[in-house]
Amino acid sequence: MEFRRARSFMTNQELWFANVPGSEVEIAVGGGPDAPDPARVAQAAWAVERLDALFERAKSYLDHFVDRERLDAGEWELSSIALGLCDCDRPDEIDVMLGLYWDEAQWTVRFRIAPLDVTGFFAVEFRRRFF
Repeated sequence: MEFRRARSFMTNQELWFANVPGSEVEIAVGGGPDAPDPARVAQAAWAVERLDALFERAKSYLDHFVDRERLDAGEWELSSIALGLCDCDRPDEIDVMLGLYWDEAQWTVRFRIAPLDVTGFFAVEFRRRFF
């Protein structure tokens, strides 16, 4: 994956972006002025290998809280994954961002890496953020 740099105005931190090969899903990782954080890049590669499983788990997790049928919302769409966008982010967490075609907000499911879990990760929270 080849990363390109952008500065975050919210956290005053350097952010690095790449696309998941063969898809429109974007990866965002924190880093310094010269390169993305190598540990976050390794985590991003780990997440890309499990992207389908992460997406399925995120959809399932959100469907416990969001009645898409009642909202006539359609299917979840995977937009991006993010790692370490803020210095306060835990090193073992990955955010998976999803959207619904009618919704102006982005839904984020935060996963924690859990090597002893069968799938290697578990959901710990969700957020809905408007742009």
